[in-house]
Amino acid sequence: MKERLRILFALGSLAGGGSERQMVQILRALDRSHFQPFLYLIDRQGEFLGEVPDDVPVRAFWEEHRRPLLNWPGRLHRWQVRHLAQVLRELSIELLYDRTLPMVLVTARAARRADVPHVPTIVSDPVRDFATSAGRFRLIKRPLLRRAYRSAARVVAVSEGLRETALRHYGLPPARVVTLPNLYDFQRIRRLADEAVEPFPEGRFHVLFAGRLQPEKGADVFVQAAELLIRIRGREDLLFHVLGTGPLEAELKQFVGRCRFPSSIVFHGFRTNPYP
Repeated sequence: MKERLRILFALGSLAGGGSERQMVQILRALDRSHFQPFLYLIDRQGEFLGEVPDDVPVRAFWEEHRRPLLNWPGRLHRWQVRHLAQVLRELSIELLYDRTLPMVLVTARAARRADVPHVPTIVSDPVRDFATSAGRFRLIKRPLLRRAYRSAARVVAVSEGLRETALRHYGLPPARVVTLPNLYDFQRIRRLADEAVEPFPEGRFHVLFAGRLQPEKGADVFVQAAELLIRIRGREDLLFHVLGTGPLEAELKQFVGRCRFPSSIVFHGFRTNPYP
């Protein structure tokens, strides 16, 4: 039997976001006759954790480390790079794949240290993504990100527009950046969409937002627009639904709580099956 390519997929966690959903989709769809997948997480947590296929071994940074009593800039980053490089060697990984901007800062250095080809995926506009996801020490992280993408064996962009933006922003060689759209399992989506669901209240027009509640997804714009339609236009026939969780959740709920018609904007949290 031909040896299978050993691929380690890396992500911060499996919280309920688009990249996390895509990672699980890829792990499900990967042809096991050609590839042997492994999963690496910083935190072994998140709504999609239960959807990881049973044959995928999972390693997690915080399962193998204690949080330090004293911390200083760069300490955890160095720990994570060292640990991931160790995992790459222990598992004899032949290819490292990641999604999300914060993760690439760890994976790129670990891949170079372990001498493993690295394939990061760009899933959103690099400029906006950096503004919302980079956190502290941006003057240091900006050149590190450029080096991370330039040192990759290949860089994947999920659309042609993102590919063109990445080429300009990071100064990447065109031959090393490929476009691969997100994966969709339409048979599974149709099956999930046919599942029974509690019907929406009758007599209202229902408007739905589904996505992770973070700045670049536009949930704040959705909620503000809903409030304006109800308050200024008097559209009390509209009922707005928000599906998802994330860092903006508490702020959005506080905003809705101050509105004149808070019952017209409903938060449903994370739904494993949002399709019905």
